[in-house]
Order: sequence, then structure tokens, then C-alpha cells
Amino acid sequence: MTAPVTGARQPPPSPEGAPRRPSRRPVRWPDALLVLAVAAQVAPVLLLGQVVTVDGPAHLLGATVLAEYADPDHPIYSRLYRLDLFPSPNLLTGGVLALLLWVLPVAAAEKLVAAAALVLLPLALRYAARGVRPDAGWLALVAPPLAAGYLFFYGFTNFIIGLGLALFAVGHALRQQGGWRRPAIAVQAGLLLLTYLAHMAPFAVALLTLAAVAFARRQLRAVALAAVPALLLTGAFLARPGEAGPPAWKPPADLLAGLVTLALPVVTFDRLEVLPALLLAATLGALGVLAVRRYGRATLRGTSGALAAAAAVSAVLVVAAPATLGVQYGFLNERLSYAPPLLLALWLAAHPPGRRARVVACVALLVASGALVVIRIPALTYYDRLLGEFATAGAAVPPGATVLPVRLHAFTPPGGAVRIPTWDPLRHASSGIAARRRGVDIGHYEGQLAYFPTKFRSGLNKRRILDPTLAGLERVPPVIDLSAAAEGPVPVDYVLLVGRRAAGPPDLDTARLLAELDRDYRQVATTSPTGLVEVWARR
Repeated sequence: MTAPVTGARQPPPSPEGAPRRPSRRPVRWPDALLVLAVAAQVAPVLLLGQVVTVDGPAHLLGATVLAEYADPDHPIYSRLYRLDLFPSPNLLTGGVLALLLWVLPVAAAEKLVAAAALVLLPLALRYAARGVRPDAGWLALVAPPLAAGYLFFYGFTNFIIGLGLALFAVGHALRQQGGWRRPAIAVQAGLLLLTYLAHMAPFAVALLTLAAVAFARRQLRAVALAAVPALLLTGAFLARPGEAGPPAWKPPADLLAGLVTLALPVVTFDRLEVLPALLLAATLGALGVLAVRRYGRATLRGTSGALAAAAAVSAVLVVAAPATLGVQYGFLNERLSYAPPLLLALWLAAHPPGRRARVVACVALLVASGALVVIRIPALTYYDRLLGEFATAGAAVPPGATVLPVRLHAFTPPGGAVRIPTWDPLRHASSGIAARRRGVDIGHYEGQLAYFPTKFRSGLNKRRILDPTLAGLERVPPVIDLSAAAEGPVPVDYVLLVGRRAAGPPDLDTARLLAELDRDYRQVATTSPTGLVEVWARR
């Protein structure tokens, strides 16, 4: 282990190979721009009535089950669910949300966690960049467009929070250039544990980066010691039974194009979003060219070279990794695509541009953040109205009931599907109703997956009866055995029929599904003003 530095704590020195400059107080105007950029991304979460994400309602229901599991006033949770409190990835965010539900209304807790994810990633990048150079905090402006990117609106707040924790872990390690003391190793171990508990992908990125930096600094022993607790948990988690399936792949050329343009991690609702994504990518690229021209071979030496290597390896993984590993493990390329631009920003921190270039870059990054928000306003307000109307269906569902969503129409963005044809923030909105009514969504996908703490009990898993493959319920229209919904030890109390008016005339399979619904259920309510959701109660 490298000998620790004695005496007063000094500012983090420049990475090996980077020109050293006199320490000075960092300028503050980039911090003001960062506040503006973050506020622009957080504003829709706080100001709109609904948090517009695809999977968010399912995570909200999972946290509700955790919070109310032992409450005798809500026995349905202990009856239908079992808790698996093994310290697995995804446990952290769900646990925090469950704690918040004890003291806050459901809507407030959901908004707070979503906003925290958007704030945490920029702060973490600022911390990590200043671990490279004290005056490099302005590069945190790279983070807001990524924090409010594709996976945030898919509802992967645990992943975004995990990225933030990973950057805090990297930033802490970057500050130990002079040597590791025992308290620093303990803090590093804690940060890695938190990153693992948030999400496995950011944990892997943190390990990759820390290994590269530690190798360059000859500090592998200290970093390896700090990683032991999280690595032991990782091994135990991977040894548990799971349902990973065969890999599926995306065309490498498409992935490379999405990474180079940053459309892969950023573009969500509208094709115009590619413009601010390109601006973000072009700014990073231009700064990279300036760094190489100004500092030459020093950009690939020491810690700087380690950060460059980590960024390069992460970029290769984006293109080389499979897209999915069965039903349970998906969006692998998208998750990995966040690492290259964030690590590139850390590499750039070691090679500051001139003042004029820095000002231009800061303005460009702020414009990219603001443009994303403006472009997304029509889609966000559209989904806010739909989700608001959907939520009113909960008034017809009594507390403690079981509900089943049956979607006949996919509500893609106003300009058409951009990423996947089934993109629809209404997909799991029924889980939001179940959370607010302290009931159960039979389609709750967290109850089916190995890496969430709330799982349906064997023999009481109604989803498996209606949809044995776990792939039919989320199709539009669904491919399920609705004739079994009203039967058995776990009958479906209420069916939420979504989008019948928007779907148009039914085909033969849909007509058969509706006939089964009419046989066992009766319509008791319809939402207004558009008739988005019909509520059907068991006869």
C-alpha cells in the first residue's frame, strides 16, 4: 500500500502527466449554470401532476409493499407477497422510497426520489471532476442531459442513482493520489456497497474505472481491499437462482451511431431530441480534440491515461454487449452507454481548455439541457394528462382490491414511437393505482423478478396463471387467459380496460377477450374526459 501523506490536507494534485498549475479558487459562474441546468430537468418532475415514467409506478407499488407488509390493516400484502431481503441490487432505492412512504404522501415520495436522481448525478460528476482538478467542476454540466435521459423516463431511477454513487466512489478514489489511509478505505468500501445496492451496472463501471486508476497509481491493494465487501455480495447474488435467458443482440453499427451521437442514452420522446444530443456529443468531441492538441501525449499518461482507457473499454462494451439476457435482464446497451461520456468528462478534467473554450463549452452544455426540456414539453404534458385521467380510475377501486390492466392501445409519443414501438408510460399505471389504494396489481412485474425484494408467493402468483410466459400481458392487445381471472384463490377483483376507444374496431382475438370480460365482470366506471379507462368489477 502506498504510504499516506502526512500533515495538512492539500487540494487534489493534477493527474500524472498533466501540466501542473498553481492552485486557485475555482470560478463560480459554472456552478450557477449547473444550477440552471439541473433546475430545468427537475422542473417537469415537480410542476407536472404526474411523474412521467414507464416503470416508475411498478417501483412505487414495490415500495408500498415493503412499507405496509407488516401492517395488519393491509393483510393482502403478506398474503400474496413474500419478502426477499437479501442485499441484492435495486434494494437501495426501493428501501429509501418505502421509508419515505411512512412520512410522506405517495405522490410526494415518488416525486422526491425522481428529483433526487436528477440532482445526484450532476453533483456526483462535479465531485469526481474536482477530484481530478479543483477547477474542473464546470464539466458537471455534461450530466443533466444524461440524468434526464432515456432510462430516467423509463423509470430506472435506481440506475441513475447508482451512476451517481459510482461517480462519488470514483471521485473519492481520485482524491487519494498521495496514499490510502484506513478511514479512506472504509469510506470507499461503503460507497461501493451503496453503488452495488443501487444497481449492478454502475457498480461494474465503478470497478472498471477504479481498477484502471489504481493500476496507474500502483494502489491496487488498497482499492481491492475496499471492493471486497461489495464483491462478496456480488458473488452471492450471482449464485442465487435466476431466470436469465439466451442473449439477444442489436446491430453493432446502430449501437455505435447511437453512442457517437449520444442518442442512445438521451433521445426519448421526440426525434428532435437528437439535436441537443448531438450538441452534447460535439462539445465533448471538440474539448477532446483541444485537449490532445494542447497537451499531446500527456493525455494518455498516469491517471489521465487510466481514465481514457476506462472510457474506451466502456465504449467497446456498449457495442459488444448483448441487448438482453432473457425477460429479466434488458436495456444492457442503453445502461452501458452512460459510462463513456461521463468518463470522457473526467478525462477532460485533467486537461483544461483555455478560458474562451471553457465558456463556449459551458454555454453549449447549458443550451443542450434547456433544449431537451423545451422539446419534451408537448410529450410530457400529453402524458401528464393521460396519467392524470388514468389515476381517477382508482376512485372506483376499493382499498385492498386486486386489479388487472388490459391495454387495447399503446399510447406512444404524440409524434410517434421514437425508440421502441411499445413505449407507453401507461403500461404500469395500474401499479400506481394499486399503491395508492393499498391493493395489488396482478401484473406487478417486480413480483416476478429475482432482483427485487417483493415477490409473489408460489401458488398465489395470478400473473403466472393468466400469462405463463410473462410476455403476454404487456402486449397490446394482451395475450392472456382472461377466462381464469375471476377464479381460484386469488381472483382478480377489478379489470382496468385501457384505450378501448382509441383502439378502434377489435380483431377476433380482442373480441374474444372482451367477451370473456363481459361474462365474468360488469362495467362500473369510465374515466373522463376521454374514456381512457373502463373499470370492470367481478360479478
